[in-house]
Amino acid sequence: MNLSDPLPTVVATAMLVLATLLVVVLIRYRRERQRMTTTGGRPAHVSEAAWKMQEEAAELMNRLEGLSHQFDTRMEGRLDELKGMLSEADRKIEQLRRLTEAASAKVDPQQAPAQASPAQQVHGEIRRLNSQGMDAVRIARRLGMDVGEVELVLNLQRTQAAKSP
Repeated sequence: MNLSDPLPTVVATAMLVLATLLVVVLIRYRRERQRMTTTGGRPAHVSEAAWKMQEEAAELMNRLEGLSHQFDTRMEGRLDELKGMLSEADRKIEQLRRLTEAASAKVDPQQAPAQASPAQQVHGEIRRLNSQGMDAVRIARRLGMDVGEVELVLNLQRTQAAKSP
């Protein structure tokens, strides 16, 4: 090795400077970390009021997430209930349609049936009360039925009347 060659001296000096910088950075890092632990985890450049506001905002967000989850769960339950009710209504409508079709197929306009089924009796009573000017709500109250059922019977009767010549 030649002592007159400046390259090894430059490299050694550069390594010494880098080592010094590394030590300075580590010292600053430790000081900042120590400050954060002594200020309750908040950075030293953030004021106490701002830090409290940030903590409150984070707590509020957590509460909102919980409420959102509860709301979502409740809405899913209600949706399932509504789907069940809709299925039940569809089943009742189909049953009523079949009963109405069966009743209209059995009834001969020339002859009155000897004894009408309970469904036919109810349909006849609904028809009679409607012809007297009562609306579906009043008919439903009088007969102890749902308004939707009464409206369905009236609509089916109107449809059948429109189909027959």
